[in-house]
Amino acid sequence: MESIRTKRFSLRNKMVLIMIPVIIICNLVTYLLTINMTSQLMRKTAETNMKEMSDSVKYQISAELRETLGIMKNVKASVERNCSGKEEIKKYIYDIADAYTDIIPSGIYCGLTDGTYIDKMWTPDDDWVMTERPWYKEGLESDEVTLGETYMDANTGTYIVSAFANIKDTANNVIGVICADVELNKINEIITGKNLFKKGYVYAVDKVTGMVFSNREETEKNGQILSDLDDAVSRNVDSMIQNAKFGEVALADRTYLLTEEIPGSNFIAVCVAEQSDVQSDVKGIRMATAIAALAGCLVVCLVIYLALTFFLRPVQSILAGIEQMYHMD
Repeated sequence: MESIRTKRFSLRNKMVLIMIPVIIICNLVTYLLTINMTSQLMRKTAETNMKEMSDSVKYQISAELRETLGIMKNVKASVERNCSGKEEIKKYIYDIADAYTDIIPSGIYCGLTDGTYIDKMWTPDDDWVMTERPWYKEGLESDEVTLGETYMDANTGTYIVSAFANIKDTANNVIGVICADVELNKINEIITGKNLFKKGYVYAVDKVTGMVFSNREETEKNGQILSDLDDAVSRNVDSMIQNAKFGEVALADRTYLLTEEIPGSNFIAVCVAEQSDVQSDVKGIRMATAIAALAGCLVVCLVIYLALTFFLRPVQSILAGIEQMYHMD
């Protein structure tokens, strides 16, 4: 009788030893597949959120600039249509210079090709040379209202961009440039007010100069040229801009990056989110999945053990009968 029980136990143990590794492997494969699928899902979520964020920034900034550009287009059209000489241009500029101070605080000014500078809001120093100013030199070549380079005002610390265009006489000859300095306070508020995941953020780069601005997380970078920054993230952002990789989410130095051109401007919006921030929920899912897999293994092994114990009982009776028959012979 003792040998029958021993055989039954031996059979049960062999079956358990065969099935347990299979169960463990199946649960391990399921765990790994779950983690991989979750990581892919989190990446897709990151791409979706970053693109939605960049679209929001583009829309808001474009709407903010559209009003200013529209004003300057109207001023250009009015000067070309209604003003036939220097005095008429001067009178018109003085009339409308401070009409839009809520949008253009420093007013609208004008430089004529004969050297005349017209500005109701500011009087330049004697050593100031209009023809050397970027807005004037670039404006002479700009038939449409154009945004110039972004710069930071040394006195106020405010980001400023000039909006300019040339003006022509009835013979289609360029006779001067109209310009307005646009403060980017509202644009700065739009950008710095954006939150991406828990630690992610958005900042802007001037495509012409490469100047960084509105970076609320790394304020020391504001006012610096992107290509001069030596950290890995900045280098990758600069490479994406130089290679015109806009609208594509890239993973570099464990950081998700997205660059987008802002229509109607020289600005580029940069979305930044650390991989650990994006996948912070994966850690919890990974732990929960591991615990569930381990618990599942233990439960299945216990069930198999009890089931084998139950189903192998008839084997004991069969073996006992066979043994009795053997002894009878």
